[in-house]
Amino acid sequence: MAVSPYLRICQFSCFFIAIIANTVLLYLIKIRAGSSFGRYRIMMISFSVYAIIYATIEILTLPVMHLHGSGILFYVNSILKHHITAGVLMSTLYCGSFAFCISMLATHFIFRYIAVCRNNKLYYFEGNKVYLWLLPPAILFTIWGSSIFFNFGPNQLKRDYFRNVTMQLYDEDIDKVAFIAPLFMEKMEVVFFSFQICLEHF
Repeated sequence: MAVSPYLRICQFSCFFIAIIANTVLLYLIKIRAGSSFGRYRIMMISFSVYAIIYATIEILTLPVMHLHGSGILFYVNSILKHHITAGVLMSTLYCGSFAFCISMLATHFIFRYIAVCRNNKLYYFEGNKVYLWLLPPAILFTIWGSSIFFNFGPNQLKRDYFRNVTMQLYDEDIDKVAFIAPLFMEKMEVVFFSFQICLEHF
């Protein structure tokens, strides 16, 4: 069972919609968002730019996710499928983007809360201070992406674990595709040391 071509159509359609919608939004912010928006214009612009970048990363990844046993396989199904290093890096960026998105939304809510409930504190966003609010999302993106890259990258154990399922379900050779995968232990054997058992051997 290969990946459905309808999924590919949906992914490319959503990509073009995202690019067009956010480009239009940037244009409207430029010509329609006046001084009444204040520094919130920067927040809006930053999120629209992020959305365009994320859509591009997504289309360069075209991720396929499969839950198998105690592991989750995430492999690249785009033009970078057979470029292991670039594919793993793009997968890392894709996953890190989620942390960036959530923290950016949190930053927006903080701004709105201050604007509505603590408008005397809006000086926190005045001038270049508004750009400092982009640092927490960038830091979380770096931490999350690094964790994915160093902990969930491909290795021989994961290749052997997912080899059969990728060949049977997706007709893919796991040795030739870029992927990341968290893999948990299925069973831990515990051996109890007993002096009585040891003495029985003598």
